[in-house]
Amino acid sequence: MFDTIAAVSTPRGVGAIAVVRVSGEEAHAVAERVLGASKPLKEYGAGRLFRCAVRRKERVVDDAMAVLFASPRSYTGEDMVEIYCHGGAAVTEAVLTALLEAGARGAEAGEFTRRAFLHGKLTLDEAEAVGDLLGAQTEEGATLAASNLRGALRRRTDRLSEVLTRAIAAIMVDIDFPEEGESTFDRGEMLSSLRKLEGELAALADGFQYGRATLEGVKTVLCGRPNVGKSSLFNRLCRHEAAIVTAHAGTTRDALHETVRAGRMLLQLWDTAGIRQTRDEVESLGVDRSLEKIGEAELILAVFDASVPLTEEDRRVIRAVKGRPCIAVANKTDLGTVALEELKTSFCQVCPLCAQQGEGMEALLAMMEENYVPAGRADSGVLTNVRQYTAVTNALACVQRACNLLEAGMEADMVSVELEDGLRALTGLGGTGVSERVVGEIFANFCVGK
Repeated sequence: MFDTIAAVSTPRGVGAIAVVRVSGEEAHAVAERVLGASKPLKEYGAGRLFRCAVRRKERVVDDAMAVLFASPRSYTGEDMVEIYCHGGAAVTEAVLTALLEAGARGAEAGEFTRRAFLHGKLTLDEAEAVGDLLGAQTEEGATLAASNLRGALRRRTDRLSEVLTRAIAAIMVDIDFPEEGESTFDRGEMLSSLRKLEGELAALADGFQYGRATLEGVKTVLCGRPNVGKSSLFNRLCRHEAAIVTAHAGTTRDALHETVRAGRMLLQLWDTAGIRQTRDEVESLGVDRSLEKIGEAELILAVFDASVPLTEEDRRVIRAVKGRPCIAVANKTDLGTVALEELKTSFCQVCPLCAQQGEGMEALLAMMEENYVPAGRADSGVLTNVRQYTAVTNALACVQRACNLLEAGMEADMVSVELEDGLRALTGLGGTGVSERVVGEIFANFCVGK
């Protein structure tokens, strides 16, 4: 049995309206003590908007609207009331206080969504999608999160779990009823089925890079020798003057960071000090920091001055990014393209650009999107966090071991143990068997009122 909780579910501040939620066994009774309407609240019925006066200590503190929800047809699966009051800070505080004085308890962070999970309204991955949707900073991220909230990831993993369940059942029948005649456990057929499952699990795990990049952002580093236009490109991507730009080489001496929406992508963008030999102690530390950031990057934009031949410092940059995910940006093409062909011999992707004028930016964004946010992925069911990724990779490892045991001709019960472990890992993605501590950590990251 759950007690009755209340919280403001919209951001605090001044706005046209605010939403205050109440949920729990006594939600309707608590609301009845606070909301003055033209008739008893139960007569309005569930799901119907009605006008009411919000009272606290016999004083009307707002003229509002409200809706009743009846268990189990509510967000939490419990009786609920949502009150739509005016959005001033004092008004929302007064409405919430009135509900608390009428018998509700202040909700903890994420407690409404946690109750939705506990009452079976959402699986754990769908509940996580709620948090992803709230935190999405790009339309691509919002589309991905909304798709997972509607069950795209759950349906994908349910289908894979069914394959594992059928394989385990076939082995169990063979073990428990060997005298029933022809075995249902065909090693060749099962191996083929599990190898196909292995590929699907691997594809699901591979999608984690896209999911994390879309919601958290791709760790992107701008690097190059001094005065090639890194800071100009940084400012262009940030859409404001985030970095100082001068004709003097070595202006940037430390790494600058911004979270940037770039087309359909989200970038954790770093502008770094120009890479060159220097006797200046501060600049030298900046160069070391640049090389460190290159090592941490998921995407490198190596910037070169296309208007002049490549220098030894440029070649040092090329060596520093070798083997790393990198796009060469041939900047200053308004002044010439002397270095363009030489860059094409060192990089698979080269983008001509004029950062100051913005020419070539669409092509650069298209290159980045092709690598990290391919079209059509957002609504396919995608892993978005380490917990989900770990569950899938653990299931994948179990299936791989089961396949190896089948190929080695090992006993069926040993194969079954691996498949059962894989099934537990995969169903854990939806919350089955997940510890209370893990569940608590997930919902602790939610805001109060959600």
